[in-house]
Amino acid sequence: MISETDYEMLLDANQFQTIRQLEDWSYRVYGRLKQEMDKEAGNTRATIVDQVHRYIELHMEEDVSVQTLADHVYLNPSYLSRVYKSETGESISDYLYRFRMEKAAYMLKNTQERIYEITARLGYQNPQYFIKVFKRYFGITPQEYRDKNRA
Repeated sequence: MISETDYEMLLDANQFQTIRQLEDWSYRVYGRLKQEMDKEAGNTRATIVDQVHRYIELHMEEDVSVQTLADHVYLNPSYLSRVYKSETGESISDYLYRFRMEKAAYMLKNTQERIYEITARLGYQNPQYFIKVFKRYFGITPQEYRDKNRA
């Protein structure tokens, strides 16, 4: 923010004796304003990421897409993807995949739900596809994972 002294200097331009003094003052004030704007932008990006995560958690049984998430946070899908990746280091689809797999592992370990029920709760339409995706992520099938982690 602009300090009271800087604001007074802005109102009374006669306080600057030379162009160099005005330039120095301008750069100093600009630097502070830029820092504030960057800080606010960072907070906004973090808020967007939090909103995306909350939406995914609450709607994991639905077919969540980047478009759906973008609509939820009122942003263009490609802009949302860039912001998300710059803040987290991973794409939205990678996060969604990882989130679902970790949730599946938790459910397999801690519930009695059948695999097809877990499949539906995680937003997968086809249990066979879910098994394939799970095996790609963990290296074993959901049933093998359940058996291994219950023993």
